[in-house]
Amino acid sequence: MYKKITLIFFVTIMVMGGSGLVLADESVPIMNLNDSHLYFVNNVEPIVLNGTVLVPLREFTEILGGKVTWNQADKTVDIEIPHAIASNTQQKLYLYPFECSKSTYQGFILESNGQRKYFDWTAQASREIQLACLDINNDDRDEIVVILYQGGGTDVAQYEIHILDMETFEEIPVENPLDYINREVRTSITQTSTDLLIDIKIGDQEYLCKRDLPGFSAIDNIVFGNIIRFELENQRICCSVPGMYCIPGYVGDFRVYYKYDAATQSMKAFKVVFEDYGK
Repeated sequence: MYKKITLIFFVTIMVMGGSGLVLADESVPIMNLNDSHLYFVNNVEPIVLNGTVLVPLREFTEILGGKVTWNQADKTVDIEIPHAIASNTQQKLYLYPFECSKSTYQGFILESNGQRKYFDWTAQASREIQLACLDINNDDRDEIVVILYQGGGTDVAQYEIHILDMETFEEIPVENPLDYINREVRTSITQTSTDLLIDIKIGDQEYLCKRDLPGFSAIDNIVFGNIIRFELENQRICCSVPGMYCIPGYVGDFRVYYKYDAATQSMKAFKVVFEDYGK
């Protein structure tokens, strides 16, 4: 989201070097933003004039991730400054949209302790973005967790998760929950004259679910993937993947839990828990 400010210039003063003209009261001031030194480009530096610090507008605005536009027709300057759409002020962590419309964010700028990096992520603006700090690898240093809503509709919802190092912004891979479910979960559907019998096996656990016959033919087996919702549960990362047995109809929630795997330096699924919607 950008906040737009318009400045109208009634008088433009060009200050040129000349005899008897003092441009600045003292040397170029040092400027810091969030405890980090600001470096200006094109040899355009802040100055102190009559006790007031004057900062180059375009360069400073762009450092903040905004943009400046000059309108020659009506002599106005339009300044657009991004607003953080998610933040953790205690950790000095902010997430800004790079481009946005009424419904979609295209690209993001992530700021951590004054350092910024662009990420080519997309998200729908209709859902809140989750931004958290968790020590996912037990090294006494928090990592950044970003959960984005990709879109959906009736009985459909897709979320995406990104886990990054707080200092380097290096991303930690996360195993696809569908890959883990396909390895660990076995299901079957049996149709009787009055009911659907759904058999679910996860390791040595077995769940038998009974459902009324749908108004039309049931599908042959449980289908996963229409809903993939990453969540934070008690400082743990998990993913909710409901299983569909008819259209529309979900038998229950398959919750996939993750932990950090030091050998692959990635987040690996290690268990899945079934929650029957019928109970």
